[in-house]
Amino acid sequence: MKDFTRENDGREFIFELQLDHKFTPKTSLKLVATRKTNETNISTADYILSDGLRARYLQRFTAKISGSVGLSYNNDKYHGELTFGGETRERDDDIYSASLALQYEFREWFKTDLGYLYSRRDSNFSEFDYSNNTFFIRITGSL
Repeated sequence: MKDFTRENDGREFIFELQLDHKFTPKTSLKLVATRKTNETNISTADYILSDGLRARYLQRFTAKISGSVGLSYNNDKYHGELTFGGETRERDDDIYSASLALQYEFREWFKTDLGYLYSRRDSNFSEFDYSNNTFFIRITGSL
């Protein structure tokens, strides 16, 4: 059960900043910086303060085929102490990811993607460290 009567009331400065630049009609770069609070899945933590940076480069090869490369970094600070493996402290995670994707546009409203995503979490509790390799196929339709 969460205790919402603690002195730390979660008043954090949060924001999202997005910059999108088109170098040419076929190339663009999007940069995103965020600071936000998230719900936690640890009962002794009140919330997670997340600071993140993302960059995505998009290249259109033809009218129907495009590719993208993405990089991101996120830092998650858990507000509230965690006891795990005989140690008690606030959890702090660094999450890195990189992605490559190729998209084919059948119609303006119907697209498919083929891609790869690598992610790694480095935590100050080494038991929560992981790396993940994901290959994906995505089909997107809109009305």
